[in-house]
Amino acid sequence: MDLDSFDKLLVDELDIKPVKFPHTSGYCSSCKKAKHPQLEAAGSGHESCLHYSLQTEGLVSKDSFGATALHIAARKGMTQSLQCIVDVCSPVEAFRAHNKASPAHDAAGTGNLESLIFLIENTACTAHDRDKNQATPLHWAAQLGHTEVVDWLISDAGAQPDVKNTAGLTPIHLAASKNKLDTLKWLSNHLKNHYVNSQTYIDARALNGETPLYFAAQEGHLQIVTWLVEKVCPVIDV
Repeated sequence: MDLDSFDKLLVDELDIKPVKFPHTSGYCSSCKKAKHPQLEAAGSGHESCLHYSLQTEGLVSKDSFGATALHIAARKGMTQSLQCIVDVCSPVEAFRAHNKASPAHDAAGTGNLESLIFLIENTACTAHDRDKNQATPLHWAAQLGHTEVVDWLISDAGAQPDVKNTAGLTPIHLAASKNKLDTLKWLSNHLKNHYVNSQTYIDARALNGETPLYFAAQEGHLQIVTWLVEKVCPVIDV
């Protein structure tokens, strides 16, 4: 009896579903040795290995954090891997990791704009995805200083610059607290140019009352504090 016939017997006669193990014969040596061959292929840009994996197993492999091949390819900037996944598995949902982050969060947080654009245009990922803390891709990009990504998310993808997470933190809070001056300047200028009451957004208070200036001072970011006091916040209110 061959393997396929044996599997059929288990299902039809004994109602036992056979365990599926990752196929390895179609992988290169480096992907084959990896704990998660599909994830290795996606992150390394090994398209032939990834294509083989997707066709034989589907988009199922996850690491210990719940990240899929989409997450890995997004954070590594492997747009060709993302294209391969879409070609084989379309339509592609916005898979979530254990922290509820979508692949869009990973792309935004690592500054991979090309991958982020591809995800939003070709999968169920959006600029409004929320992780377990209700943070959006914009929050992730702002706190890590990826100004180009911040610009695109707000200017082209419809992200709101004053969006808050569960702690009431906006992208400006995060940019100030993480010492990302260029990103903070961009957000401030955008708000001034597009909102009549821009000062209320720049001085926004989190759930516990903290302002962006407060966080910058607390973290010892003198350059941020100086810029906020001189250019944005005429009255020191931390």
